[in-house]
Amino acid sequence: MFEPENEIERMLMRAAQPLERPAFARALIDAEKEFTPAEVKRLLAGHFEEGAETITLPAGEQLLLGHPSDVPDQLISALSREFSAEKTIRGAWLMLAARAGHPEQSWMLGVDHDGSWSNVQAAINRAIAGNVLKGRPLDAVPLEHSSLASTLRTGIPIPAAKRGLFQKLFR
Repeated sequence: MFEPENEIERMLMRAAQPLERPAFARALIDAEKEFTPAEVKRLLAGHFEEGAETITLPAGEQLLLGHPSDVPDQLISALSREFSAEKTIRGAWLMLAARAGHPEQSWMLGVDHDGSWSNVQAAINRAIAGNVLKGRPLDAVPLEHSSLASTLRTGIPIPAAKRGLFQKLFR
C-alpha cells in the first residue's frame, strides 16, 4: 500500500477516491488549483507535465473506433481554430476509441499533414487547453503510413478555416 509522505500526496490520495465534487490543493500561496478526477489519476500515475505524451501501442493490441452519440462541439471548434493557423495540416478526423483492457474511452484524432509532427502536437496542446476534453483523453496519430487512416477518415471532420484572398472574396 502506498503511504503518502506529505500533505500534497495525502490530498491527492483523498482526491483519487470517487468524487462527487472537485478536489482542491492549496499551497502556501493565495491560489487554489481545482483538480478534475482525470488530472488526479494522471498525477498519481506519475505524469506531472501537461500536454502531449508520445506512447506506442503494443503490436496486436485491439482498438475499437466508433462515432460518438454526442458530438464534442467545443473540442471540434478548438481543434479547428488551431489547425486553421497551421498551414501544414491538410485535414483531421475525430472518432471515439476504446482500447482493449482500458475501461475508459478516449478520442482518437487522425491528422493528415505535410510538416513536422511537433507542430501538430503544439496545435493540439493549444486546442485542448482548458476543459474541452471533459476529462476524456485524446490520442492523435499521423495518417500517413497508419493502418487506421482509412477508418479515421470516416470520422467527424475537423473543418479548417478557408485560407487565401479568393476564399475571402466569396464568403
